[in-house]
Amino acid sequence: MTVTPQQLASTLRARQRRLREEHAARARELRGKLDVAIAALGRQGRFTRAWLIGSLAAGTFGVDSDVDVVVEGSSPTDDDALGSALARALGVDVDVLRLEALPESFARRVLDEGVVLLGT
Repeated sequence: MTVTPQQLASTLRARQRRLREEHAARARELRGKLDVAIAALGRQGRFTRAWLIGSLAAGTFGVDSDVDVVVEGSSPTDDDALGSALARALGVDVDVLRLEALPESFARRVLDEGVVLLGT
């Protein structure tokens, strides 16, 4: 059976569309899990505010992406434990940054552009 260039192109477009849909569904699933985990950790007093930044916030989350979270009011020694707790809840690597430890320009971007997960 011979495959025409049009058939091949159609098959590739369908595959790309399916992959985009799978990535979008995975991102929605992760966002739901993240919201639950952040709320639970916030109730435990682990931090006072949290923001989502990076690819999950931007809508460009992919197969090799991690999740980037900025927190305020956490203990400087708790970053790794927070990242581990969130990674277990989400099933992907999570980088946790403390707002207080960021350069002022980066912290301002987080406040202006980050997706609020907890606090105002």
